Amino acid sequence: MDIKKRLLSLIALTFLLIGIIAFLAYTSINPHWGSGYWEQYAATHYPLSFHTAAELVYWTRKSLHFLGYGTLGLLSWLYFYLWKFSKPYWMGIVLASLIAALDEYLQSRVPFRNGNPEDVLLDICGIIVITGITRLFLELNNPAMQD
Repeated sequence: MDIKKRLLSLIALTFLLIGIIAFLAYTSINPHWGSGYWEQYAATHYPLSFHTAAELVYWTRKSLHFLGYGTLGLLSWLYFYLWKFSKPYWMGIVLASLIAALDEYLQSRVPFRNGNPEDVLLDICGIIVITGITRLFLELNNPAMQD
C-alpha cells in the first residue's frame, strides 16, 4: 500500500474508532440505553409478554456485545497494523478489551445502570474469537503473513 493510501486509511480509521468510542461512552452514561427501557419498549410496541420481551432484549444485547466488540477488535488490529506496530494483533485485542472494561465501568457509575463483569468477559470472547478466526483465515490464504 502506498503512503498516501495508508495515510488516508489511518485518518479514516482514526475518526471511525473515535466515533465508536464516543458512541459507546454516550450509550454507557445514558440511562435510556439500559435494558429496562428496551424491554418496556418491546413489550408495549409488539405483541410480546414482558418475560418474552426481556428474553429477546437480553439475547439481542449479548449478541451485539459479542459481535460489536469483535468488530472493534478487528478495527483496532487494522489500526495498529497500518501504524506498523510490531504486534498489531495483540495490541488490537488489548485496546478493544480496555474499551470494553471502560464501557462497563462507565455504566456502573450511572443511576439505573450497572456494570457487568460478565459483559466484559463476553466482549473479550467476541474480540478473541472474531479476530482469531479472521487471523486464521488470512494466514491460511497467505502463509507468509506474519504479525
